[in-house]
Amino acid sequence: MSGLVDHNGRPIAIETAPKKRASITSHYRGTESNRFRTSLPYIVSDISNTLNRGARRRLMGFARWLYTNNGMVRGAVNDVSRYALGTGLKPQSQAGEASKAYEDYFAEWSKVCDVAGQFNFAQMQRLASIRMDVDGDIGFLMVGRQDAFPQLQLVESHNILSEGPQYYGEGHDGVKVSPAGRPTAYTVKDGDDYRSISANNFILVYDPDRVAQLRGVSALTHAIDHIRDAIDILEFEKVGVKMNSAIGMAITTQGGIADDGTSLIEDGYGAADTGTVPWDTFQADGATPQNRRINRKFCQQ
Repeated sequence: MSGLVDHNGRPIAIETAPKKRASITSHYRGTESNRFRTSLPYIVSDISNTLNRGARRRLMGFARWLYTNNGMVRGAVNDVSRYALGTGLKPQSQAGEASKAYEDYFAEWSKVCDVAGQFNFAQMQRLASIRMDVDGDIGFLMVGRQDAFPQLQLVESHNILSEGPQYYGEGHDGVKVSPAGRPTAYTVKDGDDYRSISANNFILVYDPDRVAQLRGVSALTHAIDHIRDAIDILEFEKVGVKMNSAIGMAITTQGGIADDGTSLIEDGYGAADTGTVPWDTFQADGATPQNRRINRKFCQQ
């Protein structure tokens, strides 16, 4: 019996054997659930039950904000585009003597490929790479006329959108599918109107990681919470440093001894000599009004 007692006066028994940390109830440790780990949701079903329009657009909005406001995110996304594409991917013809003519034709087309006339083909590739990582996907609408070069029109992810609710069997989030699951058309929002565009004239660029996945998800999805936490912690630290830097202190004594604080550490000056030491004023350079008096006592050892 131990001589120790708890707060109720009852003897504290000595443990003869350590308590078990947790019981193993499955051959697969990853399936165990105990109080030492947070529980994980498990949804074993089709992608339509986890990736709906609301979740995808919410992730896209968060990722866009992080790309705009966080240098590490922006740098990582831009580096992927820069090192993967360089000055742009260019086809190399294998047509023998006619190769140079084909490559020259492609080079001329690359200059005027954008319907809006803003970007060349290399710039459109760069935008597609960035938007795939941030938004999850991006669309290319192929436009062709008999009397002109074929051209491309970029359609950002938020404009590929179904009008009203739509069941997954008929399509999902701007994508219409056949009974076999093949995309047949895309719905594009143009102002207040919605246009249905055949899949033969539209290319949706994204990186699927599930079967029957019709839309892409931001590559930043797994990191959004961690980056937000890092931003919050940095902001709180900045506030703390600014508060410490903006507030100055003047310490005075009641006995008339030097009021610059040195009397507190010189030999021969103790609490009995200096008396109580109030914090008389808090004065920063323009941050705090002068002669503001704070009624607090200086803690003496």
